[in-house]
Amino acid sequence: MRTQKKGRLKDKGGLYWFWRLFIYPWKFFTLHNFRILVKAIQREPPSLIFENLRLMLRRGQSQSAYPNKFIAEDPDLKVFLMDCRKEAGILKVLIWVLARKGLNCVSLSTGDKTLPVRPESFINPELSAFFSAYNDFEQKGCVLQLPFNEPFETLQLQLTDLNNHQFKVSIGAFFQYEEVEPEDDPNPKPNPEIRMLVVLHDWERAKGLEKERREENLRIFAKMGWEVITCREQGTGASDAKGVKAISYDELNDELLGTELDHKKEVESHDAKFDYLLLLSVDTILPSQFCSSLAHFLEGNPKADLLYFDEDIQSSNGKYHSPSLKPALSPEYLAADNYIGSNYCIKADVGEKLGWFSTLDFRSGGYHFLLRALDYTENFARLPDFRLHRQEQATACFTGMEVGEIQARTEYFSKKGFALKPGLVPGTSEVLRLIHEEPLVSIIIPFKDQQKLLEQSLNSVFSKTQYANFEVILISNNSREERTYEYLEEITQQYPNVRWYRRDHVFNYSQLNNWGAQQANGALLLLLNNDVEVITRGWITKMVSYFLNERVGAVGTKLLYPDHTVQHAGIVTGIGGIAGHIHKHYPGYFGGYNGRANKVQNMSACTAACLMIRHSVFDKVEGLNEKHLPVAFNDVDLCLKIHAAGYRIVYTPFVKLFHFESISRGAEDTPEKRKRAKREVRFFRKQWKDFIKKGDPYYHPDLSKRMGHFEDKRIFGI
Repeated sequence: MRTQKKGRLKDKGGLYWFWRLFIYPWKFFTLHNFRILVKAIQREPPSLIFENLRLMLRRGQSQSAYPNKFIAEDPDLKVFLMDCRKEAGILKVLIWVLARKGLNCVSLSTGDKTLPVRPESFINPELSAFFSAYNDFEQKGCVLQLPFNEPFETLQLQLTDLNNHQFKVSIGAFFQYEEVEPEDDPNPKPNPEIRMLVVLHDWERAKGLEKERREENLRIFAKMGWEVITCREQGTGASDAKGVKAISYDELNDELLGTELDHKKEVESHDAKFDYLLLLSVDTILPSQFCSSLAHFLEGNPKADLLYFDEDIQSSNGKYHSPSLKPALSPEYLAADNYIGSNYCIKADVGEKLGWFSTLDFRSGGYHFLLRALDYTENFARLPDFRLHRQEQATACFTGMEVGEIQARTEYFSKKGFALKPGLVPGTSEVLRLIHEEPLVSIIIPFKDQQKLLEQSLNSVFSKTQYANFEVILISNNSREERTYEYLEEITQQYPNVRWYRRDHVFNYSQLNNWGAQQANGALLLLLNNDVEVITRGWITKMVSYFLNERVGAVGTKLLYPDHTVQHAGIVTGIGGIAGHIHKHYPGYFGGYNGRANKVQNMSACTAACLMIRHSVFDKVEGLNEKHLPVAFNDVDLCLKIHAAGYRIVYTPFVKLFHFESISRGAEDTPEKRKRAKREVRFFRKQWKDFIKKGDPYYHPDLSKRMGHFEDKRIFGI
């Protein structure tokens, strides 16, 4: 429901409005926009401010105080639409409600049918501050989740206040968008001659396309000169499409390898009839330029062994919603969940060396092949600028797929001696290596007084730790209270694996931890704040498990505020022009975008409030930057150095801690602290300018970096 506000100027192009900006500046620089500019200068980097100005000129209109997803027409009820999407048949709605008379009820409906859903509320201090102009309104967030098989565009959100006043929003229509493809090249290059075999499969038991759409896909393939076969559970022989061969699951590998060949012996010398295999589910709708762009990408990226695609869902009205925008290759993410999906393109020689597909692939949408491919190559890539469209499917379709994916994952990892536990999202798992010899873990905790806070943290460490081989290094920085030193003597007498040191100098978080690492004997370092409390029993064991893979350099965890909302679920570079936490202030149980807050995955950075690091890697990258980043962004800088050295950062939601954020350090509330903070920001931006400009590999270029809430630019017009 994106209505144009009264008095807004029409779009006439950037040059026109750039001229108007100087002739009639009051058209743009109203008091309303001046307030926004002041806030931006205080909070945002210059690059982001200029980007906003560029967008304003391109749109030919002044910027609103709030994003277009803030629906404010009603005088007493207003709503900030944070997200609305379908994931595996489950509808997820996330909103922020402002009610002058108090909120009584939030409901969802389609037509005259009210949906059975109970909203869960949460508080977000950052959004409360963002909407501080509405200080006479009650504000709170709501999460609504339920199975949903109705047309997405018919979805309505209804708010009711305590006076029984109602306000309705067409939330489904708001979160739809139209097809956006790259602009036509005025001098197009001829399509490269790539021998492609297209396999249309029903491995997900998805409902197929209508005849007209299916034939349109086939026309696109024919134009490229690509051969097409269909692979179905039964029904060898003629296909329902003219000229397309149909084969059964059992016949597929023989078709790909050649029936006369024993592929285990002769595949190396086999002259394949195709260079690549494009695997597509039967419910996939292709953008018109997709095949041509795919061919050009493969020609320009010959090292890509496996190519995957972003996807969304097509509504019955021809528009699209619920985009699944995928990160770069994330091995730990793929192990826990098939985030790549059942549509991907494989280089023929890779498929042949793996023996192509297994029976588990036919039940898991090709997931077993993806896991086996990781043993052979990490040259995975994502095709930019395109989204394959999928048809709406019933919830039962996804339930079957989840069972198949778990079977494929269990079969693959059990042979490698891994232990699997049920994940926090249906169809996912926690995949852990079994630890046979426990490496020593050195827990480093800097602190200043606040004995009760430190005691709470240490009590949780010792009560929740089942891992035997660890030591604790406590570093007092300018502690003055007598009770603090009494407690240090008590704790070292009670636990022989605890040592404490005194370092009295100006607070420098980086220096304290670097010095602590020098005293540590462990092969693994665990940087831990004194303002955290461990929730998960067996937490160290879970973290250590990932280091049995020599490519893992650091492991971070999920941190919650005392009200059980998310404080940390990974860090994305570029948020706000620097770096920021994703899913922040979401309810702790809520998975957020594609459930990612509740899935193991790789990240560019995690907070050092609880961060385990391989000691040798910590030394290799020269630890934390104590000269330029004494307080802030040192953990992000450290993780980016680890990433640049060729190691992976893993985020696990299966280890949780409460984080009483910055209680011990305090706020940046003095001129000296603010100056130091600005210096750190400037250094970080300069140091990682190229990385930030390129984009975080574990986010997505189509997602906004304003707030870290996975806002799709196509939907929100950002």
